[in-house]
Amino acid sequence: MDSPIIPEIQLADYSYNLPQHRIADFPLPNRDESKLLVATAGNGSISHSEFQHIAEYIPEDSMMVFNNTKVIPARLIMKKQTGGEVELLLIEPIIPAVAQLALQETGTTTWMCIVGGKNVREQSTLTAQSQGITLTAYIKSRTENKAEVEFTITPNNTTLADAISVIGAIPLPPYIKRTANTHDTERYQTVYAQHKGSVAAPTAGLHFTPSVLESLQRKNITQSNVTLHVGLGTFLPIQSESIANHAMHKERITIDIETIITLRDFFATRSTEQKFVCVGTTSVRTVESLYWIGVRLLQNEISFPNDILLLRQWDCYRLANNTLPTVAESLHCIITKLQEQGLDYLYGETEIIIVPGYEFTCCDTLITNFHQPQSTLILLVAAFTGGMFWKDIYTSALENNYRFLSYGDSSILFR
Repeated sequence: MDSPIIPEIQLADYSYNLPQHRIADFPLPNRDESKLLVATAGNGSISHSEFQHIAEYIPEDSMMVFNNTKVIPARLIMKKQTGGEVELLLIEPIIPAVAQLALQETGTTTWMCIVGGKNVREQSTLTAQSQGITLTAYIKSRTENKAEVEFTITPNNTTLADAISVIGAIPLPPYIKRTANTHDTERYQTVYAQHKGSVAAPTAGLHFTPSVLESLQRKNITQSNVTLHVGLGTFLPIQSESIANHAMHKERITIDIETIITLRDFFATRSTEQKFVCVGTTSVRTVESLYWIGVRLLQNEISFPNDILLLRQWDCYRLANNTLPTVAESLHCIITKLQEQGLDYLYGETEIIIVPGYEFTCCDTLITNFHQPQSTLILLVAAFTGGMFWKDIYTSALENNYRFLSYGDSSILFR
């Protein structure tokens, strides 16, 4: 198997000064009234608008892909037997391993959690109660701040989703220095969210409203949905000096076969004017991973359905050394494999890390917010826009009083 060619990245080149007061602690009263920076990498142009006008920048008959994951109230305040409080943050289901199934479990379910609090040892028990529901957490094992936790729910006909809806709270990102309120339950969620499982919102989608979606439909822009459950790893800073030593987090993706067929047909027949627009970095990571999973199937690196449909961190850079199929050919392979097994959905896992040097296979237009310095997300934006054009974009946003990060303003970037 070929060795990956890992791009050499100087992280200091992807830093900028982000004052704390430029981080948006609260959303705007109206989602679609956020600022919209419009940047075209081909000619270096930057202009400014409002998000409610975004359809004006996307050609007719284009395709837009949304991540329809739904944030769960994953932050749980529980009590030790001594009465002290402990915070548990649900980050990944273990039994069952699929979030949608784990959230519908009654009786017991096991999750990986982040633990906040002192003296929370293995084999200890925590409890929380509200509105007649009791949630009991048994610490099965613990390594540093992570623990494998078995939850028991009573009454035993109550699902975990029901329990955390009354006991839990929305987990706001660590750079928002306040506790979540009832307003966040609605606003830290896209209007098109469907499938529960994320602990962080796909924040590029927070600006969309029904009226904006209707304006896209009037231009015959196809709206397709994929699901990537966003984990806490999206906020992890790159702490190693070399990007080669950064361990990218793994996230689960789900895409129904009809969507994959729609994507294949678009790429097989698209004109040069039609854009393929990804709403947010999670949508980019999903569709780009989908392409490379198809490549792995075509090159017999995955034995379907025996193997997990997995894209490892550096797989795409290694595979890029070989002769590659078109996007339509890669997606057709996936469709054929699913049909042979009578499956309606692709369930996969991705660790893809997109950094300068990555050659995009699908996405040519990106809608995204403004990200933290030296983060994997800003590396993705830099890879997308090419060279150091990302710095011009961020300088312009700072000079024009844009609001940054999850509740901040938006941009539409043309590769």
